Amino acid sequence: MWLLRTLPLSGIQIALGKIWIHWLLPFFVAVVLEIGIGIFLNWSWLWMCAGIVTFAFISLGMASIGLWGEPLVQNTIRKILNSDWKQVQVFSC
Repeated sequence: MWLLRTLPLSGIQIALGKIWIHWLLPFFVAVVLEIGIGIFLNWSWLWMCAGIVTFAFISLGMASIGLWGEPLVQNTIRKILNSDWKQVQVFSC
């Protein structure tokens, strides 16, 4: 945690860096696999490009939910374990 305080980066820069890593690495692996399988199965280039664009949006959404949803889930679990059930708000922002 001390490393984050010493870096000359804002919180949004760290968050964007995390989403790039969590999104781009799996996305590139999936794109390479899709292109390889598409060439092997003789798929149309139009459908392969449409699949890549669709997967780009879906995987970006998955990475965003994982990045921003994880603290919400952890906070909710912490409240459940440490406090009364009446104080737990599942969808609090």
